[in-house]
Amino acid sequence: GVDRAAACGGRVRVAFRARGRRIGLRRVSVGRSCRFGTLIVAPGHGRLANATKLRVVARFGGNSMLEPARRSVSRRVG
Repeated sequence: GVDRAAACGGRVRVAFRARGRRIGLRRVSVGRSCRFGTLIVAPGHGRLANATKLRVVARFGGNSMLEPARRSVSRRVG
C-alpha cells in the first residue's frame, strides 16, 4: 500500500474550456487530505458568451509515489 500522507503532494493543472477555447488555467497544490480546488470567475461576454457548457480538465503531474493522471468533466453554465 501507499502511505496517504506521503503520497498527497504535488501540483494539479486545471484548465477551463468553453466552446472549444481555453478560458482559464490554474495551477493548484494538492493538500494533505489529497484534495485540491480552485475557482474561476468569467464574465458573461467575450470567450464565454453564449456558452452552455464548461469543460474542466484536471491534470496531475505525478510525484515520487503516484503516476500522472488526467480527469475531464463537463458542467452546464448559466
